[in-house]
Amino acid sequence: GNGILASPKDLNVPPEEFAEGCKLLQACALGDLDRIKLLLQKRPHHAYFRDYDRRSALHVAASEGHLKVCQYLVENESRFSK
Repeated sequence: GNGILASPKDLNVPPEEFAEGCKLLQACALGDLDRIKLLLQKRPHHAYFRDYDRRSALHVAASEGHLKVCQYLVENESRFSK
């Protein structure tokens, strides 16, 4: 590859919006389903947020073994329309 981790689209967001998306990824890494629900209630489009390595909330939750979080994200995907 050419060494680029993230696409310009993934990084071309205002810094405060990127920070809010990172809060969701942190909650997914910790398996904090209550916080995930709250964050997605405020910003449902963040279900599709990607960090600089292009990891989504589902990627992070799965990599940390949080099955209930993964199930929630998959089962509620239609509520998080882009």
